[in-house]
Amino acid sequence: MRVVNIGTGVQVSINQLHAALAAAMDGQIEFQLGPARPSDVRFSALDPRLANEVLGWEPAVELAEGLDRTLSSGVAPSAHLRSHDGHLLP
Repeated sequence: MRVVNIGTGVQVSINQLHAALAAAMDGQIEFQLGPARPSDVRFSALDPRLANEVLGWEPAVELAEGLDRTLSSGVAPSAHLRSHDGHLLP
């Protein structure tokens, strides 16, 4: 068994993600950025090469479109959004 990351290889900052999510939700999301913690990952971009080799998969959807598709799928976004201390966001 192999673990395969699914991602675009493009870094997205938490601020960029918030802006895209707020746009997809018509501004209906609050955002509070707390101080960085020692264990926080400062930069991350999943490399899609192994997914392409093993699965023949490659990224085909931009972030904004993916968020739109996810939100229109009927999955309640608040079911998966939690604050940094683990509390469920409204």
